Amino acid sequence: MQNLRRQLQDGDFTVVVNRFAAADSPGPAEYEFRYLARAQLALGRYDQARETVRLTQRYHPKDPELYDMLGAIHTAEAFSRSEFAGTEKALAAFTHALELDSSRAHSLFNIGLLHGYREQAALADSFYRRALSVDSTLAVAHKKLGLLRREQGELAAARQYLTQALRYAPDDVEALLYLGLTERSLGRMEDAAVHLERAAELNPLSPQVHSNLAGVYMRLGRRDEGRQAIRRSELLRKFDRGIGSEKTVLSHQTAVSVAPTTARYNRALHLALTGDRVGAEREFLHLIEVLPDHADALSALGLLHFWRGDAVGAIDYLTRAVKVDPEDAINLARLGMVLRRSSESSAALDTLRRAAQLDTTLAEPVFELAMIYAQTRRYALAESLFAKTIELSPENPEAHLNLGVARLRQGDTDGAVAAYRRAVELDPEGERAQAYLREALQQQRSSAAPAKGSP
Repeated sequence: MQNLRRQLQDGDFTVVVNRFAAADSPGPAEYEFRYLARAQLALGRYDQARETVRLTQRYHPKDPELYDMLGAIHTAEAFSRSEFAGTEKALAAFTHALELDSSRAHSLFNIGLLHGYREQAALADSFYRRALSVDSTLAVAHKKLGLLRREQGELAAARQYLTQALRYAPDDVEALLYLGLTERSLGRMEDAAVHLERAAELNPLSPQVHSNLAGVYMRLGRRDEGRQAIRRSELLRKFDRGIGSEKTVLSHQTAVSVAPTTARYNRALHLALTGDRVGAEREFLHLIEVLPDHADALSALGLLHFWRGDAVGAIDYLTRAVKVDPEDAINLARLGMVLRRSSESSAALDTLRRAAQLDTTLAEPVFELAMIYAQTRRYALAESLFAKTIELSPENPEAHLNLGVARLRQGDTDGAVAAYRRAVELDPEGERAQAYLREALQQQRSSAAPAKGSP
């Protein structure tokens, strides 16, 4: 049994399932089938997991842990199929577990998660606090209360809860990140740097962590470190890895944790990076089954929908990501980008301006703002913002290309030629930049009509 428990904690779910499949009749001890159900749940085999739990319930019809597990299965399946009514079955199962044993902290916490998804903040808050009244060491409950307080603008209370979360789970990257952001909002930059540095140490592959750390460094005057963190964030953003952190220890004494998010998030990223966007979307949906406020997964789903041409779906997911953390400049920039490309210029302007204010080191919102101004023929503003984009991201060929267009529209042919040349240097295969350069050079030589290029 110890081996089974360790394999579950390590994420070796297929190994656990295969061990049971290979067992001779009568097979492992009846109690060990709980581990099989957990592994089946983690692999998304909901029917099998439910059948395993019900089989075990024949022997233990009043075991509250089994109802907790059944609730987790109902929740995961409902969200994976976007059948949100299924959460009623989950709520009933978790409630039944409490009726059998009113001191189950994880049951209370799981009910709080469901209410949180339904945007019933007061109920979620109540159940998280009830969970803590049973088990004051439940780190995820402290963290959830901290995030709720932060959303409500109660920064001092948020700081207190997040500090407690880290007392019991010191390596929770999400708690470190949001405590760092809360300290930043409170003006405690040195403390913010300490927490964000620790988050970056624990998860060096998160662009969100490095981006926010860069902003804190800049405010502290540590510009070299800030620029280094910016470069790291920009590089990582191409392979966007988030912070997934709500992986709780599985044991025979606690309710099943709802999802091992780090493993699932990394699996989804791997699928996306290898071109399997359908598989990636499926995994991201699994991830938010019971963690609906996982901002990085919501953001990733937004991008996947945008790439397949579903702007409405993209805006929905990105809006949800921004709601989770209104001060996440990266997700604000992504939302602004999709709004801009959906011709919702007014909403895009507000969103992008907010992103640019929150993180002055990000090039993306500045570039998107420049594109809006260029498309509305405000070329002087566009030129200044394209130039600012280049300061933040000097090797961005699109910024140089559009800087050239903005200059040409204002009659600065020489400046346009210089910008186009740089765009071609950065992207020698870019046909548009080559065409624009040829036209600008022709105009330079013969004073012909303005180039046809447009942002």
